[in-house]
Amino acid sequence: MTLVFLTLALIALAATTVAARRAGAPTSGDRVHSRLLPTARALYTRRGFLRLGAGVAGAAVLVYAGADEAFDRWHRGNVSGSGADSGAGHLAHLFKEMGERYWVGVWWLFAVVDVHVASTALSRWGRTNFEAIVTGLPTLWGLQYGLGASRPTDDNGPFYHPLRDQNSASGHTFIGAVPWLNLAPSIESAAMRTGLRLMSGATGWSRLYDRKHYLSQVLLGWGLAQSSVQAVRQVAPSSTRPARTDPVGP
Repeated sequence: MTLVFLTLALIALAATTVAARRAGAPTSGDRVHSRLLPTARALYTRRGFLRLGAGVAGAAVLVYAGADEAFDRWHRGNVSGSGADSGAGHLAHLFKEMGERYWVGVWWLFAVVDVHVASTALSRWGRTNFEAIVTGLPTLWGLQYGLGASRPTDDNGPFYHPLRDQNSASGHTFIGAVPWLNLAPSIESAAMRTGLRLMSGATGWSRLYDRKHYLSQVLLGWGLAQSSVQAVRQVAPSSTRPARTDPVGP
């Protein structure tokens, strides 16, 4: 499945880049990492830290009120119990692939093409995905290690034990949510925007299905993705964002 995803992404990038070069499309005219520091400044503000603190506080309520464990029991009995070989299990495996670490490298390649070969709507989308993920990674790692929660398959429960474990925020959810959340504002159709935002939670659901994360951990990963995308869109010029289109219009 990994090879399929990589092949499709590279074919799409190559096809759009070749077409753009033939049409004489320019490059973005800057450096691959030139917007990372401004994006970090947009994310790591007083408001950003307050929002992060509110998210951690909300997650802690789910943890210590027993909601995480209750949801895990319900989901295991009503959804995950169908097993890995069921339709839901195959779907969860597919969605999990969207949050694998290799996507960081894929989006970096999109950024390189955008800067050095030709700037297209697809390459700009990939570049802003790369910027959002890289900018949010320090916070993700800080949450994972700083809170130190375990997985549902462990015996420690979802409780926080700083530096003991690294599962307090779902990295798969974070990486998998960024592309959908980044694309949604560029779509005219309200129905399509809603669909894309729903898809941004698909990887998180796969982690619940596989019992690799509790609900609070998935929500922290998704919330960080949302904040990182918003920071990127504050910094990236409108000309470098994915083109806004209406996929269902005439």
